[in-house]
Amino acid sequence: MIWAILGLVFVGSSWTIVGIVMGSAPKKGLSPEIVQFFGSLIPIALGGIFLHLGTFGEINWSGAAAHKAILFYGLSAFFNFWLMQLMSFAMQRGPNGIIWSITQAGMLITFLYGVLFQDDVVTWVRILGLVVLLLALLLLGLARDNTYDGKNRTWIWMAFGCFLLCGTNQSLAMVPTYDEAIRSEFHSVARSVVICCTTVMLATGRNVMRNKGAFFTKLRECVGNKYLWIFVGAQQFFNLIASYFITYRCIDYLSAHQIGSAAYPILVASCLTGFALYSIFGLKEKTSFIQKLGMLFCVVGIILICIK
Repeated sequence: MIWAILGLVFVGSSWTIVGIVMGSAPKKGLSPEIVQFFGSLIPIALGGIFLHLGTFGEINWSGAAAHKAILFYGLSAFFNFWLMQLMSFAMQRGPNGIIWSITQAGMLITFLYGVLFQDDVVTWVRILGLVVLLLALLLLGLARDNTYDGKNRTWIWMAFGCFLLCGTNQSLAMVPTYDEAIRSEFHSVARSVVICCTTVMLATGRNVMRNKGAFFTKLRECVGNKYLWIFVGAQQFFNLIASYFITYRCIDYLSAHQIGSAAYPILVASCLTGFALYSIFGLKEKTSFIQKLGMLFCVVGIILICIK
Protein backbone atom coordinates (compact mmCIF):
# COMPACT_ATOMS: atom_id res chain seq x y z
CA MET A 1 0.00 0.00 0.00
CA ILE A 2 2.68 2.50 1.01
CA TRP A 3 4.58 1.88 -2.25
CA ALA A 4 1.47 2.71 -4.32
CA ILE A 5 1.01 5.98 -2.41
CA LEU A 6 4.71 6.86 -2.77
CA GLY A 7 4.49 6.04 -6.48
CA LEU A 8 1.67 8.57 -6.93
CA VAL A 9 3.55 11.16 -4.88
CA PHE A 10 6.51 10.66 -7.25
CA VAL A 11 4.30 11.06 -10.33
CA GLY A 12 2.51 14.13 -8.95
CA SER A 13 5.81 15.74 -8.01
CA SER A 14 7.16 15.06 -11.51
CA TRP A 15 4.27 17.10 -12.96
CA THR A 16 6.03 20.11 -11.45
CA ILE A 17 8.50 19.80 -14.34
CA VAL A 18 5.80 20.96 -16.78
CA GLY A 19 5.41 24.25 -14.92
CA ILE A 20 9.17 24.67 -14.59
CA VAL A 21 9.72 24.08 -18.31
CA MET A 22 6.91 26.41 -19.43
CA GLY A 23 8.27 29.13 -17.15
CA SER A 24 11.93 28.62 -18.09
CA ALA A 25 11.81 27.93 -21.86
CA PRO A 26 11.40 31.57 -23.02
CA LYS A 27 14.33 32.61 -20.81
CA LYS A 28 16.49 30.16 -22.79
CA GLY A 29 15.36 31.42 -26.19
CA LEU A 30 12.77 28.67 -26.72
CA SER A 31 9.10 29.31 -27.43
CA PRO A 32 6.64 26.98 -25.61
CA GLU A 33 5.33 25.52 -28.87
CA ILE A 34 8.84 24.44 -29.89
CA VAL A 35 9.17 22.46 -26.65
CA GLN A 36 5.67 21.03 -27.12
CA PHE A 37 6.46 20.09 -30.73
CA PHE A 38 9.62 18.10 -29.99
CA GLY A 39 8.25 16.78 -26.70
CA SER A 40 5.26 15.24 -28.47
CA LEU A 41 7.32 13.48 -31.15
CA ILE A 42 8.76 10.97 -28.65
CA PRO A 43 5.40 9.62 -27.36
CA ILE A 44 4.11 9.49 -30.94
CA ALA A 45 7.09 7.41 -32.09
CA LEU A 46 6.98 5.00 -29.13
CA GLY A 47 3.20 4.88 -29.10
CA GLY A 48 3.16 4.15 -32.84
CA ILE A 49 5.49 1.18 -32.32
CA PHE A 50 3.32 -0.18 -29.48
CA LEU A 51 0.15 0.27 -31.54
CA HIS A 52 1.71 -1.46 -34.55
CA LEU A 53 2.83 -4.39 -32.42
CA GLY A 54 -0.47 -4.55 -30.57
CA THR A 55 1.40 -4.51 -27.26
CA PHE A 56 -1.56 -3.15 -25.32
CA GLY A 57 -4.29 -4.72 -27.43
CA GLU A 58 -5.87 -4.12 -30.83
CA ILE A 59 -8.05 -1.06 -31.51
CA ASN A 60 -10.97 -0.81 -33.93
CA TRP A 61 -10.18 2.62 -35.37
CA SER A 62 -13.36 2.63 -37.49
CA GLY A 63 -15.61 2.01 -34.50
CA ALA A 64 -17.85 4.59 -32.79
CA ALA A 65 -15.86 4.34 -29.55
CA ALA A 66 -12.59 5.24 -31.29
CA HIS A 67 -14.22 8.16 -33.14
CA LYS A 68 -15.65 9.58 -29.92
CA ALA A 69 -12.33 9.14 -28.10
CA ILE A 70 -10.39 10.85 -30.91
CA LEU A 71 -12.84 13.76 -30.93
CA PHE A 72 -12.76 14.48 -27.20
CA TYR A 73 -9.09 13.75 -26.59
CA GLY A 74 -8.26 15.88 -29.62
CA LEU A 75 -10.34 18.78 -28.27
CA SER A 76 -8.74 18.31 -24.85
CA ALA A 77 -5.29 18.53 -26.44
CA PHE A 78 -6.36 21.68 -28.31
CA PHE A 79 -7.24 23.50 -25.08
CA ASN A 80 -4.20 22.08 -23.29
CA PHE A 81 -1.92 23.46 -26.02
CA TRP A 82 -3.24 27.00 -25.56
CA LEU A 83 -3.17 26.54 -21.79
CA MET A 84 0.59 25.93 -21.96
CA GLN A 85 1.04 28.96 -24.23
CA LEU A 86 -0.86 31.29 -21.92
CA MET A 87 0.68 29.88 -18.74
CA SER A 88 4.20 30.35 -20.10
CA PHE A 89 3.34 33.93 -21.10
CA ALA A 90 1.88 34.65 -17.64
CA MET A 91 4.86 33.15 -15.83
CA GLN A 92 7.15 35.70 -17.50
CA ARG A 93 5.12 38.48 -15.85
CA GLY A 94 4.07 37.24 -12.43
CA PRO A 95 4.75 34.87 -9.52
CA ASN A 96 4.97 31.37 -10.93
CA GLY A 97 3.80 29.61 -7.77
CA ILE A 98 0.55 31.60 -7.60
CA ILE A 99 -0.13 31.19 -11.32
CA TRP A 100 0.44 27.43 -11.09
CA SER A 101 -1.92 27.13 -8.12
CA ILE A 102 -4.70 29.10 -9.83
CA THR A 103 -4.28 26.98 -12.96
CA GLN A 104 -4.50 23.67 -11.08
CA ALA A 105 -7.65 24.87 -9.31
CA GLY A 106 -9.30 24.50 -12.73
CA MET A 107 -10.40 21.06 -11.60
CA LEU A 108 -13.24 22.97 -9.91
CA ILE A 109 -14.78 23.18 -13.40
CA THR A 110 -14.17 19.46 -13.89
CA PHE A 111 -15.96 18.75 -10.61
CA LEU A 112 -18.96 20.84 -11.67
CA TYR A 113 -19.05 19.05 -15.03
CA GLY A 114 -19.18 15.66 -13.31
CA VAL A 115 -21.95 16.79 -10.96
CA LEU A 116 -24.09 18.56 -13.55
CA PHE A 117 -23.71 16.24 -16.53
CA GLN A 118 -22.53 12.84 -15.27
CA ASP A 119 -24.45 12.44 -12.00
CA ASP A 120 -21.32 12.33 -9.85
CA VAL A 121 -21.96 11.96 -6.13
CA VAL A 122 -22.34 15.22 -4.17
CA THR A 123 -21.48 15.00 -0.46
CA TRP A 124 -21.00 17.58 2.27
CA VAL A 125 -17.27 16.89 2.17
CA ARG A 126 -17.14 17.72 -1.55
CA ILE A 127 -19.25 20.87 -1.03
CA LEU A 128 -16.82 21.92 1.70
CA GLY A 129 -13.98 21.33 -0.77
CA LEU A 130 -15.78 23.54 -3.29
CA VAL A 131 -16.07 26.36 -0.73
CA VAL A 132 -12.41 26.01 0.33
CA LEU A 133 -11.30 26.06 -3.31
CA LEU A 134 -13.32 29.23 -3.98
CA LEU A 135 -11.70 30.85 -0.94
CA ALA A 136 -8.29 29.81 -2.30
CA LEU A 137 -9.04 31.48 -5.64
CA LEU A 138 -10.16 34.64 -3.83
CA LEU A 139 -6.95 34.75 -1.75
CA LEU A 140 -4.74 34.03 -4.76
CA GLY A 141 -6.63 36.57 -6.84
CA LEU A 142 -5.81 39.25 -4.25
CA ALA A 143 -2.12 38.33 -4.38
CA ARG A 144 0.47 40.94 -5.26
CA ASP A 145 3.64 40.16 -7.16
CA ASN A 146 6.14 40.65 -4.36
CA THR A 147 9.09 39.69 -6.55
CA TYR A 148 8.87 42.69 -8.87
CA ASP A 149 7.28 46.13 -8.53
CA GLY A 150 3.74 44.73 -8.27
CA LYS A 151 2.28 47.41 -10.60
CA ASN A 152 1.63 45.22 -13.62
CA ARG A 153 -1.11 42.80 -12.62
CA THR A 154 -2.04 41.52 -16.09
CA TRP A 155 -0.70 38.14 -14.98
CA ILE A 156 -3.75 37.76 -12.70
CA TRP A 157 -6.14 37.79 -15.67
CA MET A 158 -3.86 35.44 -17.58
CA ALA A 159 -3.79 33.07 -14.59
CA PHE A 160 -7.59 32.96 -14.46
CA GLY A 161 -7.58 32.37 -18.20
CA CYS A 162 -5.34 29.37 -17.47
CA PHE A 163 -7.86 28.31 -14.81
CA LEU A 164 -10.65 28.25 -17.42
CA LEU A 165 -8.52 26.47 -20.04
CA CYS A 166 -7.37 23.86 -17.50
CA GLY A 167 -10.94 23.14 -16.41
CA THR A 168 -12.15 22.89 -20.01
CA ASN A 169 -9.24 20.64 -20.97
CA GLN A 170 -9.81 18.27 -18.03
CA SER A 171 -13.59 18.17 -18.55
CA LEU A 172 -13.23 17.22 -22.21
CA ALA A 173 -10.71 14.52 -21.27
CA MET A 174 -13.20 13.16 -18.72
CA VAL A 175 -16.02 12.65 -21.21
CA PRO A 176 -14.62 9.40 -22.70
CA THR A 177 -13.91 7.97 -19.24
CA TYR A 178 -17.65 7.70 -18.58
CA ASP A 179 -18.07 5.53 -21.70
CA GLU A 180 -17.58 1.83 -20.96
CA ALA A 181 -16.81 1.04 -24.63
CA ILE A 182 -13.99 3.57 -24.71
CA ARG A 183 -12.57 2.40 -21.39
CA SER A 184 -12.39 -1.17 -22.65
CA GLU A 185 -11.40 -0.55 -26.29
CA PHE A 186 -9.27 2.65 -26.33
CA HIS A 187 -6.24 2.15 -24.09
CA SER A 188 -3.91 4.82 -22.67
CA VAL A 189 -1.25 4.51 -25.40
CA ALA A 190 -3.78 5.28 -28.14
CA ARG A 191 -5.06 8.23 -26.11
CA SER A 192 -1.51 9.54 -25.72
CA VAL A 193 -0.86 9.26 -29.46
CA VAL A 194 -4.06 11.19 -30.30
CA ILE A 195 -3.20 13.96 -27.83
CA CYS A 196 0.40 14.23 -29.02
CA CYS A 197 -0.53 14.21 -32.72
CA THR A 198 -2.95 17.08 -32.07
CA THR A 199 -0.24 18.94 -30.16
CA VAL A 200 2.28 18.50 -32.98
CA MET A 201 -0.20 19.85 -35.56
CA LEU A 202 -1.01 22.88 -33.39
CA ALA A 203 2.66 23.51 -32.58
CA THR A 204 3.55 23.31 -36.27
CA GLY A 205 0.82 25.80 -37.19
CA ARG A 206 1.83 28.11 -34.37
CA ASN A 207 5.49 27.97 -35.40
CA VAL A 208 4.64 28.66 -39.04
CA MET A 209 2.51 31.67 -38.05
CA ARG A 210 5.16 33.05 -35.69
CA ASN A 211 8.20 32.49 -37.93
CA LYS A 212 6.49 32.63 -41.34
CA GLY A 213 9.05 31.74 -44.02
CA ALA A 214 11.78 31.09 -41.48
CA PHE A 215 9.99 28.12 -39.90
CA PHE A 216 12.57 25.46 -40.79
CA THR A 217 15.43 27.86 -40.03
CA LYS A 218 13.98 28.39 -36.56
CA LEU A 219 13.64 24.64 -36.05
CA ARG A 220 17.28 24.09 -36.98
CA GLU A 221 18.35 26.81 -34.56
CA CYS A 222 16.36 25.27 -31.74
CA VAL A 223 17.73 21.80 -32.41
CA GLY A 224 21.16 23.18 -31.57
CA ASN A 225 19.93 24.65 -28.27
CA LYS A 226 20.99 22.25 -25.52
CA TYR A 227 18.19 23.45 -23.24
CA LEU A 228 15.59 22.15 -25.70
CA TRP A 229 16.79 18.58 -25.18
CA ILE A 230 17.19 19.09 -21.43
CA PHE A 231 13.56 20.28 -21.19
CA VAL A 232 12.18 17.61 -23.54
CA GLY A 233 14.23 14.87 -21.90
CA ALA A 234 13.20 15.87 -18.38
CA GLN A 235 9.52 16.02 -19.31
CA GLN A 236 9.32 12.85 -21.35
CA PHE A 237 11.56 10.73 -19.11
CA PHE A 238 9.17 11.10 -16.21
CA ASN A 239 6.06 11.21 -18.41
CA LEU A 240 6.76 7.93 -20.18
CA ILE A 241 7.83 6.10 -17.02
CA ALA A 242 4.75 7.36 -15.18
CA SER A 243 2.29 6.61 -18.00
CA TYR A 244 3.48 3.09 -18.76
CA PHE A 245 4.77 1.76 -15.46
CA ILE A 246 3.59 3.70 -12.39
CA THR A 247 0.44 5.83 -12.55
CA TYR A 248 -2.22 3.36 -13.62
CA ARG A 249 -0.74 0.45 -11.69
CA CYS A 250 -0.77 2.48 -8.47
CA ILE A 251 -4.32 3.70 -9.09
CA ASP A 252 -5.50 0.16 -9.81
CA TYR A 253 -3.83 -1.08 -6.62
CA LEU A 254 -5.49 1.59 -4.48
CA SER A 255 -8.84 0.91 -6.16
CA ALA A 256 -8.51 -2.80 -5.41
CA HIS A 257 -8.16 -1.83 -1.73
CA GLN A 258 -11.22 0.47 -1.85
CA ILE A 259 -9.30 3.74 -1.61
CA GLY A 260 -9.04 4.59 -5.30
CA SER A 261 -10.66 8.00 -4.68
CA ALA A 262 -7.45 9.04 -2.89
CA ALA A 263 -5.35 8.70 -6.05
CA TYR A 264 -6.10 12.00 -7.79
CA PRO A 265 -5.89 14.12 -4.61
CA ILE A 266 -2.46 12.61 -3.92
CA LEU A 267 -1.30 13.45 -7.46
CA VAL A 268 -2.53 17.05 -7.51
CA ALA A 269 -1.53 17.84 -3.92
CA SER A 270 1.99 16.53 -4.65
CA CYS A 271 2.10 18.60 -7.81
CA LEU A 272 1.04 21.82 -6.08
CA THR A 273 3.35 21.26 -3.13
CA GLY A 274 6.30 20.50 -5.41
CA PHE A 275 5.83 23.66 -7.46
CA ALA A 276 5.24 25.81 -4.38
CA LEU A 277 8.58 24.64 -2.97
CA TYR A 278 10.27 25.30 -6.33
CA SER A 279 8.84 28.83 -6.56
CA ILE A 280 9.98 29.67 -3.02
CA PHE A 281 13.41 28.01 -2.94
CA GLY A 282 14.26 27.76 -6.65
CA LEU A 283 12.88 31.02 -8.00
CA LYS A 284 13.25 32.85 -4.68
CA GLU A 285 9.77 34.31 -5.05
CA LYS A 286 8.64 36.25 -1.99
CA THR A 287 5.28 35.11 -0.70
CA SER A 288 2.98 36.79 1.79
CA PHE A 289 0.94 35.02 4.44
CA ILE A 290 -2.21 35.44 2.31
CA GLN A 291 -0.51 33.82 -0.68
CA LYS A 292 0.74 30.89 1.38
CA LEU A 293 -2.73 30.48 2.89
CA GLY A 294 -4.24 30.57 -0.60
CA MET A 295 -1.92 27.81 -1.85
CA LEU A 296 -2.67 25.73 1.26
CA PHE A 297 -6.42 26.19 0.75
CA CYS A 298 -5.96 25.17 -2.88
CA VAL A 299 -4.37 21.85 -1.89
CA VAL A 300 -6.96 21.18 0.86
CA GLY A 301 -9.87 22.12 -1.42
CA ILE A 302 -8.70 19.81 -4.19
CA ILE A 303 -8.28 16.92 -1.74
CA LEU A 304 -11.76 17.42 -0.30
CA ILE A 305 -13.44 17.84 -3.67
CA CYS A 306 -11.99 14.54 -4.89
CA ILE A 307 -13.22 12.49 -1.90
CA LYS A 308 -16.42 10.59 -2.62
